[in-house]
Amino acid sequence: MFRIRYVTLAAALTLILTIAPVYAAPNLKVGSTASYSLAASVSSTQSCTASPANYYNQACLGIYPPTVVVTISDDGHCGTQKPSDPLSYLRCRFVPDNVTVSQGETVVWINDGNLTHAVTANVTATGGLPAFNSGPIAPKGSFTHSFDQIGTYHYYDPYYAPLLTNGLLRGIITVTPPSPTPPTAMPSDFQVGLNGNVRWTVQGLSSSTANLLVSHNLAVSISVPQLPGLTITPLTESGTLVQSIDLATRVESAGTATDLIEHLLDAYASASSGSYGYNAGFGNIISQMSATATSDPSYTLWWVNGPLSNGSPVQVMDGWASVTESENLNLGSLGNVQAWIVTSQFSQGVNLTVPSSPFGPSGPNAQAALNLNFLWSYDKGSDLLVRSLANGTMTMHSVSSTQVSTSGYCYSYPCTYTTVQVTRDMRLTVTLALHLTSTSLSLDQRMKNGASTLDMSSILAAMTATPWMILSVVGVAAGAIIAFSLWLTRRERKRAMPEATPAPVSAPPTPPSTTS
Repeated sequence: MFRIRYVTLAAALTLILTIAPVYAAPNLKVGSTASYSLAASVSSTQSCTASPANYYNQACLGIYPPTVVVTISDDGHCGTQKPSDPLSYLRCRFVPDNVTVSQGETVVWINDGNLTHAVTANVTATGGLPAFNSGPIAPKGSFTHSFDQIGTYHYYDPYYAPLLTNGLLRGIITVTPPSPTPPTAMPSDFQVGLNGNVRWTVQGLSSSTANLLVSHNLAVSISVPQLPGLTITPLTESGTLVQSIDLATRVESAGTATDLIEHLLDAYASASSGSYGYNAGFGNIISQMSATATSDPSYTLWWVNGPLSNGSPVQVMDGWASVTESENLNLGSLGNVQAWIVTSQFSQGVNLTVPSSPFGPSGPNAQAALNLNFLWSYDKGSDLLVRSLANGTMTMHSVSSTQVSTSGYCYSYPCTYTTVQVTRDMRLTVTLALHLTSTSLSLDQRMKNGASTLDMSSILAAMTATPWMILSVVGVAAGAIIAFSLWLTRRERKRAMPEATPAPVSAPPTPPSTTS
């Protein structure tokens, strides 16, 4: 009887130990829902300086001063009449031969003829204005000159003086004061807002996995601080995705929201790492900062595996967080809830230095710093997320050298360039807030965990979901441990029992003798 009773108890304990689930979560059912309001903003401040400063537009914005093009044409002779075409020499001219430009603008003469030409200032006609002289301009060559002083400039082609009497191969450049409202730089600050809601619904549920259909509806607004009152909402956006979550580990499967965002960051980093514009060098920084995150598992933020306690470690998204305190939250129609506050901070700095190239300007020297702060509030009774706050800042600083044309756009070889040092700074600020607005879940219930009492239906469900090979191996091992413990217990009890002393046995009585 002793052996049967303890073997039965051992088997029951072994069965419960091997099939009891090790996770806890809100009391999920197929069709369970939770809705959250979302408000987020992204603001950016950026600046760029150039040295020398007069090349700011070219180096920082890629905008060159307006350029006027004058074509030099000829008939292949310029001065010698052709018997078949006596007026061919009229084709030797500047086109157009009279142009007007603003102070600081550039004129480019392109030799589109078959002869060598030149452009020389007529000092006599021009007076005290700065002179210029192109020297020989070969066919298909060009000459560029910027006019920084107001006045009227006369010029001519000295190679074909006989044509000047006919008004050919000479021209006029009139330089006027600059426009009173010069073009301004692009806005350096902007803010993007996101407002809407996020909702998830349990579409599939087993003892190990929950499949959620996550939907969102967002409105995007853009405002520019330099233009007060200007706020536009260029688009509204909605969509759905399936989020598969391991109930034991809370790990999201690949292809869910966090994974997609990380892939987008990698794509942006790859696209911008080799660009020459504002993002030069920044793409490499972002690539380094996200390289370690993409290989890590992502843990769902919708719930935790409770119950929690003050100081408990919790894995959320791509890192660890800790329970720091508790709070009483008013959820409006949902009433007041007691919640644990889980917080996490993240900071990282990256330095990038590209060695100077002997064939061009030096590469960028850039630094970036990222600071993120997260706060999640989880209901104490159900482990459900009831609030999430996040804010982060990213600052970037880079110094690089670039080459810009000294005479506007280069239309033909040779072109003249100068090296400009460009310093760029950017600060990006991100904020996000999620608040639970409605749910079909009971905020005072969670799934059973290993420390809770399991009813027969839970046990049967867990047995059905547990692979029998694993159950057998674990059960046999646990049974062997318990049997060995019982054997040791019985052995010790046997040693402790006093031994019995045998009593003396008397000889059988002698039967009486008979006489005849």
